[in-house]
Amino acid sequence: MKTTLLAGALAACAFLNLAPSGSLANVLGAGDTGVAPDTFTVPPDFTLLTFISDDAFSSDGRDAALFLEAVISDPTNVFGAGDLDFVIVVENEGFHSLERVTTSSFAGFKTDVGYLPDFPGIPPSTVDSTDGGDDRFQLL
Repeated sequence: MKTTLLAGALAACAFLNLAPSGSLANVLGAGDTGVAPDTFTVPPDFTLLTFISDDAFSSDGRDAALFLEAVISDPTNVFGAGDLDFVIVVENEGFHSLERVTTSSFAGFKTDVGYLPDFPGIPPSTVDSTDGGDDRFQLL
């Protein structure tokens, strides 16, 4: 399998008023598009809360990818020590290229979206947040 997407990391905070967005880099709000992703590093000490692995499919259901997600409690999270990071890795198992990966809704949460350059694959060129709270990684 060839990893065609880096690990996308979403740092999420449970309450909108915990961190002023003006003091944080690349914090996405609903409807933000074409934002440059942050570059993250793996925190030196973290707690793995959960890990899942499943198949993901294209919108037409024809192409498959392997989806891996880890949720960690991160003492270096930009929104506060112990807040959550969602680390996502997508491996292309199909014959077609991946152009965009969309997460499920983070509506009501602030997200600082970026990637881990130490992971193999293609980093996103931009990240977006839909009005409904979905964060999207644009690869091309």
